[in-house]
Amino acid sequence: MSLEEGKISPLQLSFLVFSFCLGSTLIIFPGINVSQDAWIAVSASFLEGLVLVFIIVGLSMRFPGKSSIQFNDEIFGPYLGKLISIIQIWFLLHLGSFALRTLSDFFLTAIFPQTPYFVIAGLLMIICASATRNGVEVIARLGPILAFLAIANILLTTVLLIPKMDLTNFLPVFNTTPAKLITTGHSVTALTFGETAAFFMIIPFLNKPQKARSSVLTGITLAFLSFLTTIFRDIAASGPLVMIATHPTFTTVRLIDVGDIFTRLEVLVSVNLLALSFLKISILLYGTVLGTAQLCKMKSYLPLVFPAAIIMHVLSIIDFKNELELLDFSMTTWPLYSLPWEVGIPVLSLIV
Repeated sequence: MSLEEGKISPLQLSFLVFSFCLGSTLIIFPGINVSQDAWIAVSASFLEGLVLVFIIVGLSMRFPGKSSIQFNDEIFGPYLGKLISIIQIWFLLHLGSFALRTLSDFFLTAIFPQTPYFVIAGLLMIICASATRNGVEVIARLGPILAFLAIANILLTTVLLIPKMDLTNFLPVFNTTPAKLITTGHSVTALTFGETAAFFMIIPFLNKPQKARSSVLTGITLAFLSFLTTIFRDIAASGPLVMIATHPTFTTVRLIDVGDIFTRLEVLVSVNLLALSFLKISILLYGTVLGTAQLCKMKSYLPLVFPAAIIMHVLSIIDFKNELELLDFSMTTWPLYSLPWEVGIPVLSLIV
């Protein structure tokens, strides 16, 4: 009997990928360090992300119905395969704590500054753990609903900000050196499209395995277009302010003031970020416990859910002292730290 009997549709997979890619991205806002050239860095990151996605999906389709934890032994042998599986599980767990810290810090600084961190993070973790216990089908059913709301939110706020947009904020174009654009582009990839390596744990449950590639490509393309729209909107409306704002999207949407009807729409942004991050953290927690159960030959992953959630919560507390340290880690350390998981292991698996 399989550890997970649930199945997901191609549409659900697409929206899970979409939500996952944007989960932390709209909070951290990678690429904004190159100011008005951020759209160039994001576009370059999408091209790099396409290559990684083709590798990830190609491997999953080569071993239909199996997660990377299950096929690592077939590729690398029982000993090296298990070591690589442990590395992958660690990255799922650590990325989950990273995403939890990102979302919790956002709520602390932007909305609930007087609330202790462990309370916010703890409540979020309980919600994600509850979803994880219900299996991949429950998480996947939420994907299209929350993704639709996110897309509607981005489009609505973009339209309402048109009167405040100034296209001269994009000038001069290519004001950044090629070297910095390349490194920034890779940083964006590492924080968005590269993290789809987590879907090694989700793709096996697709009810139409032959549609895995098109589903994932649809998801990352929607995520790219949504992020690019957000970049254009925020730079056009806020200009240099996006460079100094801790949360550029939240800050930009606060500029909306259409009479007495459309005001305080940053609340919608907060709900949007909460929904997307919830899906991302739930997917990572699910991958962590499912992978651990598969590695240890357990009959169920359910006993692992809340212990793993507690570990994820604790890691989110001890990893960073404050949000500035988190943001610095995101743009300087994570792109290198994540290379083995996002690039090294998938490429090596493909070659072997």
